[in-house]
Amino acid sequence: MLAAIVPDRPTAPPPHCQRCIHYWITHQPQHPHGCRAFQLLSKRLPSLEIRATTGEDCAAFEPKSQPPTRG
Repeated sequence: MLAAIVPDRPTAPPPHCQRCIHYWITHQPQHPHGCRAFQLLSKRLPSLEIRATTGEDCAAFEPKSQPPTRG
């Protein structure tokens, strides 16, 4: 019966802002997080703001390239 109440949840985790090419740190205490894709400054992570506003995960997420491995 509980399964009928709880909606299906996505299996993929939400985007992680610090791993996105659009994320930047503003160094402003009142708005420390920024997203270049959405031209957004926020006290919370931009992905949380997008989720709260649209109800969807961030559509602009693009992962940063991986640094070359040493060896």
